[in-house]
Amino acid sequence: MRKTFILLTGILLLLGASGCSNTAKSTHQSAPVQTSRKQAKTTYYQNLKKADQKKVKFNFKADQNDYGYFISAKVTNKTDKTIRFNRSKFALKFTDNEVPAVLTGILILKPNQTKKIPGLFQKQNINELAQTNCFITYSHKFKLASTRSTLSNDDLNNLTQASNTSSNQTNNSDKQNDSDNSNNSQTAPANDNSANTTELTEAQARQKLADSGYGDTSDLTAERADGAWNFYNGLGPWIVSDNGDVSYPGNRALDQYQKEHPDSDADTDDSDSDDAE
Repeated sequence: MRKTFILLTGILLLLGASGCSNTAKSTHQSAPVQTSRKQAKTTYYQNLKKADQKKVKFNFKADQNDYGYFISAKVTNKTDKTIRFNRSKFALKFTDNEVPAVLTGILILKPNQTKKIPGLFQKQNINELAQTNCFITYSHKFKLASTRSTLSNDDLNNLTQASNTSSNQTNNSDKQNDSDNSNNSQTAPANDNSANTTELTEAQARQKLADSGYGDTSDLTAERADGAWNFYNGLGPWIVSDNGDVSYPGNRALDQYQKEHPDSDADTDDSDSDDAE
């Protein structure tokens, strides 16, 4: 009887060991399936839904070296997906040309992961980067940031000061030439009045342009000229004189002039005006 009991106990132990072995094999076999499912969520940025694209954060910064400005990037993935980027698909989109990234290869970001891309763009000119309506793009159509936003406030202030200094030197030279020829010029009184007019700052000129009906002027690039500020956005210039006059481009210039000078002797043709839409 005792031998029978020992034999049954041994059989039960063998069956238990066999069951554990099968469970381990089952767990081991299911692991690749779970891994495969996680890998299936990996996708390229351009294939993400817009809601997920908004969860991917980009930070671009421009720094200067001996060869110009280089731009580095920091990308944070706030989605629950693993995202791929082709580094060569980043580009600088300027008004009249496009500059591709100098880097190649694939960047992979797991959920809640942040990675840096140093030296994505090289040897850039600050004057081009400071332009408005120019962007850093991905895959040609996704606008990630403006090129101007990559520059520090110090860089932008230094650029403005350098531009103002150059403009002032040009203005002084022009004023000297005007002074030499003032005795023979019928517009000499007007030039004298202009010389006595207080020079507007860029901020004051922007405010006068905004008050004239233009509205927000943040999309315009300012440039100091002789006795005035010129503002550009591809349709300009809009000109704000130091005496407060605002001149609009094209037909808007005529409309503005007639609005400010209702008693002007400007010759107009009613028939042409009726035909214009």
